[in-house]
Amino acid sequence: MLDSPSPLQPSAARADHVFPTLTAAQLARIAAHGKRRTVQAGEILIEAGDHVVPFFVVTAGALEVVRMSGESETLVALHGPGQFNGEVNMISGRRALFRLRARDTSEVVALDRDEMLSLFQNDAELSEILMRAFILRRVELVSNGVAMLNNGPDVPDADATDGGDIAGAQMEMMKDVRNAAGFYSHAGGAVPADSNGLSWNKDFITTTGNVVFDLLHNFHLECGARLHKLRVYETLSDPTGREVCGYLLVRGSVHAHAYALALKNLTGVEIEKMLPTPNIPLGNIPECQKYLDEGAHRRLYTFSPDDYKEMAGIWGNGEVALPDDPPGELMVVDGMPEGGKIQQLTGVPSAFTPDYAPEEMFEIATKLYKASR
Repeated sequence: MLDSPSPLQPSAARADHVFPTLTAAQLARIAAHGKRRTVQAGEILIEAGDHVVPFFVVTAGALEVVRMSGESETLVALHGPGQFNGEVNMISGRRALFRLRARDTSEVVALDRDEMLSLFQNDAELSEILMRAFILRRVELVSNGVAMLNNGPDVPDADATDGGDIAGAQMEMMKDVRNAAGFYSHAGGAVPADSNGLSWNKDFITTTGNVVFDLLHNFHLECGARLHKLRVYETLSDPTGREVCGYLLVRGSVHAHAYALALKNLTGVEIEKMLPTPNIPLGNIPECQKYLDEGAHRRLYTFSPDDYKEMAGIWGNGEVALPDDPPGELMVVDGMPEGGKIQQLTGVPSAFTPDYAPEEMFEIATKLYKASR
């Protein structure tokens, strides 16, 4: 039984890009790459966790995207005629995040992954529409996770009121935090910001054209980042924050190790014998333990089903885990790591962001400009 009677709704201006409706001509071009079929009401077309994830375009009826949590279900999206399922996992070949089920007896065009990739390669217009939708759907999912971390667990009907009387200065304590500017500008919203609370830009990217120097620079950055994560961990009591730090400490160790091995491969020098490196025994941190037990410290992901195979010449190839970590040979994994649980959130009445999308601001500015002429 569905817990939520209505699907997730992105901002009005973005909705047409997140859940576009294709024209009859576009549907016909897709049908040339796939097969038409009838699906029955309640039929499950994709199960969460499936490796083989077909691409479906609805021509009649409706398909519902459902998030499973135990025995309960939450409606994430509803695809009607001219609409389609999928997000970036479909391109990368990763497992499905959600269940896809026919709400009614419906007509669909079905494409397997190879047929869909062929469509991407041969139809520029449809490729742009589908890729933009896939990317924006992932952005909505990431934004959901960021909002969950910033605002805490969801409270049903929390957006039913106006947010309360703000005259009492409920957030007065925030003026004394070290990064008050970051809180004022970005807290509660999914905004990419640096550790100074400023919108992230390319200022922290260094490239000299000398691959050895650049690898050494990035090695030091990763070592410094591991110390920063450890300091954040040591200041936190919140279990969610400590869990995030535990995971990032393990994965940060992978990144530093990878740069060191790349330098070793290029120069023949064992970097750990030449330079001081932070000694952070991850086994002493409880939140790291389960990630070490499952071998997350030995896996480097390609984030692609076909590209970056050369990584195996550095990561793997007889190389093993760091001495303080559980033993085992390093491995390259095609694709991406598994995703986490997707939370369903209500709005925050007192928060302005991220209600207005850039597309809406552009539309408003265009109308204002026309009115000024």
